[in-house]
Amino acid sequence: MNAFDGILVWGAGDNFFRSLENGGPLSGERNMVVLDRRPLEILIGDRKYKAAEPQDGVRRHPWPVVVTVSEGRESISEQIIQIDPGRRIFFV
Repeated sequence: MNAFDGILVWGAGDNFFRSLENGGPLSGERNMVVLDRRPLEILIGDRKYKAAEPQDGVRRHPWPVVVTVSEGRESISEQIIQIDPGRRIFFV
C-alpha cells in the first residue's frame, strides 16, 4: 500500500486493528482516513486516525479504498463504485 500518497480504509473493526498490528498490511501506513458513518477518532499508540463519512471521504481524497470488513464486501464495493466508478479497491 505504500505506493500511494494515502489510503482510505472502510471499516474500523477487528480486521482493521489486526491489519495495523505486528507488521500487518496497514502497519506502515501513516496517511489514512477511516471511512465510517460515525464521527470518531481512532487512537492506536501514538497514531491518531480521523474518520470521514464514506461518501465525503471518497469524494475528497483520490486514494484507493482498502476494505477491512469481512462480510458485505460486495455491497461495500458497489457503494464505492456508485460514488466513484474508477476508484481502486483492495481487500485485507
